[in-house]
Amino acid sequence: MKARLLKIGLITLSAFGLGLSSATGAQAAEWCRSGDLCLYYNSGANHYGAIFVQNGDISNYGLTQYFFVPSDKGSAGAYQNVKNNAAAVENRTSYHAVIYYNSGYNCEIACQQILSFTVKDLNSTMKNNNASGSY
Repeated sequence: MKARLLKIGLITLSAFGLGLSSATGAQAAEWCRSGDLCLYYNSGANHYGAIFVQNGDISNYGLTQYFFVPSDKGSAGAYQNVKNNAAAVENRTSYHAVIYYNSGYNCEIACQQILSFTVKDLNSTMKNNNASGSY
């Protein structure tokens, strides 16, 4: 009898543990929240895909710590470096944001302003040519 209760307890704990791990995996996708500037790997027509949430100015997206992660909109492009891989931007801040073609906030070749509280595909010059961003 004790062995049977032990088995039932282990099965229950196993099932409970699996449930927790599944819930954690499902919650792992990132999304763009109020106050965030978010870059997406794909354009809107391609369902946006992976996301990079930017909090503050970044003078060089090429550093290794800046990479896309799966989002609530998909995982295409996940774990790719942000530099020269963004196709769309969601600005959920009260500031205008600027995405730059060059590192160091250099607009000599090109840059694109993203108004506050908007979602925009990067234009043909900027798409996959993003090196820095500020807001």
